[in-house]
Amino acid sequence: MQNYHKGRLNYKIFENEKVSFSNDDNTFSIVLLPEMASDLFINFESVNIGKSNIIFLCPGDALLTMSKTQECKIIGFEKGSMSISENLIYLLFNTTLREGRESKSIHTLRKSNGPRILEYFSQLETSFIDETFNEYIALFQINGIIYECVYDTLFGGHKDIVNFSALLNSNYSKKHLVSQYANILRLPPKELLRAFKRRGYKKPSEVIRDRILLEVKKLLINTNLDVKQIGGKLGFEDPAYFARFFKKNTGKTALEFRDQYYKN
Repeated sequence: MQNYHKGRLNYKIFENEKVSFSNDDNTFSIVLLPEMASDLFINFESVNIGKSNIIFLCPGDALLTMSKTQECKIIGFEKGSMSISENLIYLLFNTTLREGRESKSIHTLRKSNGPRILEYFSQLETSFIDETFNEYIALFQINGIIYECVYDTLFGGHKDIVNFSALLNSNYSKKHLVSQYANILRLPPKELLRAFKRRGYKKPSEVIRDRILLEVKKLLINTNLDVKQIGGKLGFEDPAYFARFFKKNTGKTALEFRDQYYKN
């Protein structure tokens, strides 16, 4: 085992050896097991895992492998180093709080977050070995690992929808097609549609339409812009098409909507 200690942080590397490790009452650890590990025990309970996993160990937790592990890397940090992140680990990955034999401290790396997490580990390993170690940067990188796992745990099933919504709020005035957002998200449009459908949401095309209509109505009510100017502001190059779009989806012309609002 190689062990590097820097201030409140340490970094352990196990290669082709058994892993026997436990936290003291003042330490959190993040364990990377990039390959499948057989005979793995967390807090002396047997756990079955595949390859590419992150394991979170709270103060007092223990990890043991009965067989040699090809590779295992462990980041340790003192309690109090990152209070908010530590609270998230307690709430989401604390084995002692969870019912059942399946450990909730394990997070399987996915294509969406695995490369970033592995890059953080690589950067940390380099900084621990080099003499250019900076604790502030190292804590930032550790927080990045925690964030990726927390985000995937909380929103993994909804990540595409969350990302779509964030993109839409920044691009509704320029991009009106589902395919444009799907391309940015690197998803086939049909897969994005299925993600919305599985969770009972509107179709992405309807979400785009409604976001544009909301902005049109706000501009009609809160500004003196004419209909053509509003259409141009929201990416409609053809005023006639914009007029048809608004009436088709509201049942009124833009001017009728504005007049009715002011009368009421």
